[in-house]
Amino acid sequence: MTLPSGRAVKVTSVMLVWGLEHDERLPEQDAFSLDFVSSAPEADDTARQREALEVFELIRPASELWGFRRAQLFGFPTLQRERARECFIFVREADGTWRVERQPLRAPAAN
Repeated sequence: MTLPSGRAVKVTSVMLVWGLEHDERLPEQDAFSLDFVSSAPEADDTARQREALEVFELIRPASELWGFRRAQLFGFPTLQRERARECFIFVREADGTWRVERQPLRAPAAN
């Protein structure tokens, strides 16, 4: 997928995720989730966040159309999910603007 900046990322999955916790349905936590492989995983934090903001634009219109208040992106450095990854949680404010919270994650340990 080519982003407006001209960079290319690989979208590896897009899912509709339901807000659930311990069998309790939480519709306010429904969201689209998108996994992608970064075009520049070695870039600094600011550049990777800028790229994530561009990637978010792929699901923002659908998220707003469906009335979702959350969305999430998982950024990977390669197609193999062995290395650290990043999670970007987008939350829609009451005024309609989106804010992003970045959460570094680690891939599961190999057995």
